[in-house]
Amino acid sequence: MNLLRTWVDFYWVDFEKAYSNDSFAKDFNQFLDKVGNSDNKAVAQRIKDTITKKAHSEKKKGLGQESEVRGRVKRQIPMTFWNSDPEEIAKQLCLIECEYWSHIEYYEFFGAHWSKEDQEDLCPNISRILEWGDHIKATLQSAFCLASQEERIIMLSSLLKIAKFLKSNSNFNSLLHVIEFFRSVDPLKSTFGGLQVTERKALQDFLVFGSKIKNYERVRVAFAQCARPSVPFLMAYLNELLVVEKQPNEILHEGKTLINFQKRHNITQIIKALLQHQTTFYDFPGKPAIRETIASAFTFSMTE
Repeated sequence: MNLLRTWVDFYWVDFEKAYSNDSFAKDFNQFLDKVGNSDNKAVAQRIKDTITKKAHSEKKKGLGQESEVRGRVKRQIPMTFWNSDPEEIAKQLCLIECEYWSHIEYYEFFGAHWSKEDQEDLCPNISRILEWGDHIKATLQSAFCLASQEERIIMLSSLLKIAKFLKSNSNFNSLLHVIEFFRSVDPLKSTFGGLQVTERKALQDFLVFGSKIKNYERVRVAFAQCARPSVPFLMAYLNELLVVEKQPNEILHEGKTLINFQKRHNITQIIKALLQHQTTFYDFPGKPAIRETIASAFTFSMTE
């Protein structure tokens, strides 16, 4: 659904002509109603709202806006980027992620502020790394929607090599964002026909590894056993902390109200296990040109 939303948002030209046909419009809306279950009802409604807005825009104005948006997105990730050495791209991602990860302070994990409106004030570094991840996924989805079939194959092949390097070097945060992108485009089976058999196998292996079952259990086990330097997939541990934070601060024992020290102990153990991975850094050489391209491509300023 997120892929479809991105497609409609940034590539309306694919739908504009067909949507002028009443039969297609009716079928498409029925499809959105059918797939818009409780988990993605909001996304389905967002797609409907976007379609309504675009469909009622002046045709000339709409085409002009689409051309501008499409041109901007294409400039964000030029195909020359995907033809670059995937290992070098992955190395720079490791350096960027490690930089964000190393700036997170222990107190930012308290109080589940990352799930609240004041997150940028009380846990700014957690907020930044989460925002960075959102930009990665959204930009990859946009680029994929705008690419031709041949370009999509090049993009997927490059990302599979990048994902392999990220996993072997324990950068689970970048890795899971790439896997989430794979998951969002997985229903487009025709695209994957152009991949080699080994690449399709690797893609499925990544999807299994990044499964959300038991709060990304496979990913958390791999992180607990990995060598350093490493970057955790932060969302899995924030989910874990959120569950503990919902426990009561006080407990009743033999008629007495006592401080729930077990809750505090559990929170401390989770944070301690994470922060011990902040002491070691990747020693890959920096490549300013590739790093700047990554920062520009994912619409996120590294100096903000």
